[in-house]
Amino acid sequence: MSSCTAQPSSITSVLFDVDPDDPDEYLYSGVVAIVFEILPTYSNTPVLIHIGTGFMADNKTIITAAHVYNQDPGAEGTVLSRRAYHGVDITTSYSDLTSYLKEYAYSPIKSGIIPTSYEPVTLKNDWFIGVLQSSFYTDHYMFNCSAIDSSILWEYTYAVGYPHNYAMNMMQSNGKVTAYGVNETHIEVMNLIEVGMSGGPIYAAVNGRSCIAIICAIDPSNGYGRGTIMTQSMVDLIINTIVSHD
Repeated sequence: MSSCTAQPSSITSVLFDVDPDDPDEYLYSGVVAIVFEILPTYSNTPVLIHIGTGFMADNKTIITAAHVYNQDPGAEGTVLSRRAYHGVDITTSYSDLTSYLKEYAYSPIKSGIIPTSYEPVTLKNDWFIGVLQSSFYTDHYMFNCSAIDSSILWEYTYAVGYPHNYAMNMMQSNGKVTAYGVNETHIEVMNLIEVGMSGGPIYAAVNGRSCIAIICAIDPSNGYGRGTIMTQSMVDLIINTIVSHD
C-alpha cells in the first residue's frame, strides 16, 4: 500500500444544510438518497429504510459506493428494491420514511457494476456505477467526474450526502485533501462525514467542480472522511454507461 500524507490542516469542517430544490443551489439536485424497500421479517407490509447516498452522472446513470448498493439488511428483512430518491429535503424521524417518501420522486436502480476487486472489509475499490429504471421527471444537476492523481493534495473539497442523524436533510461539509493513495484506492479528506453520507460525491474546483472521489468511510478518531479515488477506468465506464443505456 502506497500513501502520500500531508501535514494536518487548520481548517474546521462542519456540516451545513443544503436544499436540493433551491435554484441557487442547483448542484445539490444531482445528489440522491439511496433507500431500500424491504419486506420485514416481522411483517408482510414493505417498509423503506435509508441506506446511503448517490449522485447522477446523467439522467439515468447513478454512482454510489459498492457497500451502499450491496448493503445487507440482515435480520431486518429481505430487499425488494433499491431506490434513488430525488429532491428529498424533509425533517422527519428515521422510522417515518415510509409515509413521508410517498410524495417524492424516485426510480429503482435497474442494474449496475461492482468491481471484482472490491473488498468489503477494507472498502478497497468501493464503487458502483448503475442505471436507473427510469429518469426523474424533474431537471437535476449532472456531475462531471474527473480522474485524479497525487497532485490533488491540498485542494479544497466538498462532501455531500444524507446523514442518518439529520433525518433526510441533505448536508455538505468543506475540507481539503490531506492524503492520496491510502489503502491504494482512497484519498483522505478533512471533511466531516456522517453515517449515511457514504456513496455521495466528493467534488473539487478542478474541471468545473468535478467529482474526484466517492465517500466510502469515516475515520472514527476525528469524523473526517475517505473517498474512493475516481480513476480513468471508472470515468471511461461512466461515459460508456451514459452512451449505452436506453
